[in-house]
Amino acid sequence: MKKEMLIIATIFVLFMPIVSAEINLNPLLKTTFNKGDIIKVNGYVISQQGGNFPLTMFLVCDSSQLQFSSKNLNVLPGKTTPIPPSEVTIPFSMSGDCQILVNFGQEQVTTELFKVTKALRGTFNLIPISIQLGDDIQITGTITRLNNDPIDGSGILYIEKDDQNYITTSVQIKNSKFEYKTKVTSIPEGSYHINLAVNDLFGNEEFFANAATLNVYNTFKVSLLVDKQQYNPSDTLKLQGDVQKTVGIKIESAQATISLDGIEYTADVVNNKFEFELPLSSSIKSYYHELNVLVKDDFGNSGEKTVKVYLVPNEIKLESGIEKELFAPKEIITLKPKLYDQAADLITDTLYLTVTDSKNNNVIDKQISSGEDFSFKLNQFASPGVWTYILKSKKLSEQGSFTVDIIEDVDVNLQGQFLKIKNIGNTPYNRDIEILATDAKQFTTSVNVRTNLLPNQEITYPLYKDLESGTYDVYIDNKGLKFQDVNIADSRDPIALTSDFITQATGAVLGTPGTSKNNKPFLVVLFLLLAVIFTTFMMRFRTKARTDYHRNREVRMGQQRLAELKTQAPELKKQSYGKASKDDIKDFQQRIARDLEKNNIRKQSMDDESGDGVRHSIERNIVFDRYRKR
Repeated sequence: MKKEMLIIATIFVLFMPIVSAEINLNPLLKTTFNKGDIIKVNGYVISQQGGNFPLTMFLVCDSSQLQFSSKNLNVLPGKTTPIPPSEVTIPFSMSGDCQILVNFGQEQVTTELFKVTKALRGTFNLIPISIQLGDDIQITGTITRLNNDPIDGSGILYIEKDDQNYITTSVQIKNSKFEYKTKVTSIPEGSYHINLAVNDLFGNEEFFANAATLNVYNTFKVSLLVDKQQYNPSDTLKLQGDVQKTVGIKIESAQATISLDGIEYTADVVNNKFEFELPLSSSIKSYYHELNVLVKDDFGNSGEKTVKVYLVPNEIKLESGIEKELFAPKEIITLKPKLYDQAADLITDTLYLTVTDSKNNNVIDKQISSGEDFSFKLNQFASPGVWTYILKSKKLSEQGSFTVDIIEDVDVNLQGQFLKIKNIGNTPYNRDIEILATDAKQFTTSVNVRTNLLPNQEITYPLYKDLESGTYDVYIDNKGLKFQDVNIADSRDPIALTSDFITQATGAVLGTPGTSKNNKPFLVVLFLLLAVIFTTFMMRFRTKARTDYHRNREVRMGQQRLAELKTQAPELKKQSYGKASKDDIKDFQQRIARDLEKNNIRKQSMDDESGDGVRHSIERNIVFDRYRKR
């Protein structure tokens, strides 16, 4: 490019007058210029000859050349002649690496290279740098050429995030200044870059990337306060809320959406606060619920807060879940207890179970859990009849019953020559055990053994008590059991025989468990008893007869003596009748006493039994009184 410029300059010189001179140019003030800048060129010329010669100046930029000055310069030989100052305004079309070319006569000279650029310089100010949606921002700036000369022009302002422009607007630049104000709404939260593309009237242009950084927030900070820690169904929940901006203080207007179990309610936010009362349903589900509050305004800000609200289960229904009503001993009873709340949901909680048997004995007193099966096994000897149970929760109680079936059964085993008989049922067993014992001669002996066993009671019956020594096939008729080749040997001594004899006889009367219905001992004992009774009766009869004999004898002797007295003292009787003196009476008593003693009446009466003796004494007194009255 320089070569082309020199060729042009050479052609221009060929047509110029020939002059020999030295051209000196003053250095340029800058090495970089903007379009529209003014370049001032000056210097001096020293010529070897005098005359009036043309002086031309060119602005040469890359392939472009612009003549901006042409004048005649009158010089004196050997003298220094100043070059008149010349100015050139860099036009819109010129840019790149440039020089100023000066021709004087046949001489030419160029300035050092300088650069013509479109770049501009700018400073920016953003207020504020952090905002909440709905806030205003102000962007101001100063755009100049590189030499700080002011410009007029226009620009496009971009507010972008993640290579996406959210706000694009044009600005006017006057005397290097511009200003932009706007309310920021409905854009995502985050950090934004502010970019500016500027053009001035001369074609200078610049893209100011990241001229400023704007932090945008769209989140509200929401705080919630409920009036209680836990609620009952049908309670009223009282809610207080506080809403704050991330940046800034006052919230102009917003609305809170309150959501509980899919149902939404609204409340206005006034002066950053709101209050709301929420009636809870009577059938609301128990335990924890999420109460969600979403606060929004018209600018795109939002905030959300969730608190957990605890609902106390209200016990509505309690079920035992017992599977049936009739059970047999040793059977497993399963309860499926369930406690339901106001929402008909299962409440998992502790329940209290009490089971009482048919005899009013406490069998189970235990804590169980709602929703978990509880099983217990009946004892083999569980008392038959109606059993009751009570199932309780904190508020409810369910009472029910079931029946334990009657099992009447015994277990019979043979150990040597002893039968082991045990009541394995749950009720007294009173049936006789029927034993058929067949000896080697095929003679069968039948024995019935009394039981009268309480549940779980066991007795032992020795077969030798009713069977002679030998080998038998023993068949238990009412159990269908057969024991073959049973050896029976009675090794009891006389004392044991006597004891067993008495026991057997007593059992025949009292029905003692383990005794057979062999009545021989009973009959023997009965005979002995009757003999004792008869002997006792006879002895008492003889004693009574003897007593009556003595009594009658005394009476006869008394009557005889009375007759004698009447014969011996007839006058005394007449005289003393009702008129006896004390001496007469005393004398009479003494004579009666002597007569009685003489006839041994007192001694005999004393030998009688005490009861009869007293009675005889009374009788004698009566005889005496009668005798005296006569």
